[in-house]
Amino acid sequence: MRGSRDIIEVDNCATRLRMEIADTSQVDEHALKRAGAAGTIKPGGHSVQVVYGLNVQFVKDAMEDILNDRTIEAFRGAGAGQTGAVAGFVGGVGGAAIAAGAAAEQRLDSSVPPAVLQLRQPVAGRVLALSEVPDAMFAQGTMGPGLAIDPTGDTIVAPAGGTVASVFPTGHAIGLALADGTELLIHVGIDTVDMKGDGFETLVGAGDTVEAGTPLLRFDAEKIRRAGHSAITPVIVLNNEDATIEFA
Repeated sequence: MRGSRDIIEVDNCATRLRMEIADTSQVDEHALKRAGAAGTIKPGGHSVQVVYGLNVQFVKDAMEDILNDRTIEAFRGAGAGQTGAVAGFVGGVGGAAIAAGAAAEQRLDSSVPPAVLQLRQPVAGRVLALSEVPDAMFAQGTMGPGLAIDPTGDTIVAPAGGTVASVFPTGHAIGLALADGTELLIHVGIDTVDMKGDGFETLVGAGDTVEAGTPLLRFDAEKIRRAGHSAITPVIVLNNEDATIEFA
């Protein structure tokens, strides 16, 4: 891409970098994939979404640093390879996402979770296959394998012991690093980032240690539906594409 003039807007939800780009045909999806992105989708118009999982906030912050010429400060202490990657891509918005993604990839835990994960069901409701989720990124498994729940309850609880890795500011999604090495995403509803926290109450903070059954967040499913969104809640394994979830 030609540079920062190509970018209209940069934002993120719980797992995706969301960009408005002047010319979406210039986005190098293969390069983004090689740099750690799980996938890229172009919903239409100038919109581009790049999936990074729990590192998305770091990617977004690093990308803004790159675009605002704060590269050195943003990557102070990074390895020579990371700094070189940033320097090489600093001239382009697409390159900024690639460089930031590559840096975020260095932060991932290298441990691999078990192939079959037996977890407590995090909210009461009907269990669904991911293919039934009304969102292509989830339904096609781009985010990772897992299951979904059409909730009848109003409280998300920890499906296993571990640490809260991230809590999205609007309270609609939470990332967990489980004791067995699993990086897990619980995302309440579809496109619920648009609700800006209305109907959600976070009960834990990043860095908190939790046990199976610890309440994580509360939500109002009817408010979600009245806002025009699905309340279906995907539960996704982010760091093992071959994993299978089973709810107890």
